[in-house]
Amino acid sequence: MQKLIIKITTNVAAFYCAVQIFPAIHMTSPETGLWAGLILAAANLIIRPILFLVTLPLNFITMGLFTLIVNTWMVILTDTFLNSLKIPGFWLAFATALIVSIFNFLGQGLFRERN
Repeated sequence: MQKLIIKITTNVAAFYCAVQIFPAIHMTSPETGLWAGLILAAANLIIRPILFLVTLPLNFITMGLFTLIVNTWMVILTDTFLNSLKIPGFWLAFATALIVSIFNFLGQGLFRERN
């Protein structure tokens, strides 16, 4: 449970960071960041493993770099579910997915050090 809370928190922080870095990304309210973090965590928990298995040959060929595309699809899916979040275009979603990946990597490092 604590690991899930850390993932949601890092997702929320990553979305806020992406909004600050890229002015084209819009959130209509602060609660949108929380909802985006929750939806992305749910999508990563349910849909991402299936997509990862389907794209396993591409991940193998690209030595894991295709995982960023799968993460981008998860960010686009999050944007689709939230009317109050607007990420225009694939490349901004890709950059947001990269930020989310970095934040989650750092969050996992903090979780490992605490235990």
